[in-house]
Amino acid sequence: MNFSFTFPWVLVLSVLGLIPLLRANQRKLSYSSFIILPKDTLSVIVDWLNRATGTITLFLIISGLAGPKFNESIVERIGTGAHIVLLLDVVPA
Repeated sequence: MNFSFTFPWVLVLSVLGLIPLLRANQRKLSYSSFIILPKDTLSVIVDWLNRATGTITLFLIISGLAGPKFNESIVERIGTGAHIVLLLDVVPA
């Protein structure tokens, strides 16, 4: 399987996919005492799922912009009678 990219230089931008992991999406609230606040594990899990989804989305968008493609391959099949099909696929260079 020959796999390549049309614009491989775009993959340099995949570093931008790490941005959601670096900064918090929500503003920090200040309280006089953190002891009175219960630890909210559901919010922490949802926050990390949002960050992971953002990271995966950015990686997929950037890899899509790079133009992934399979290189041409020749497949020869032998048929008889009405099973013969001629397929011409012209791709501009």
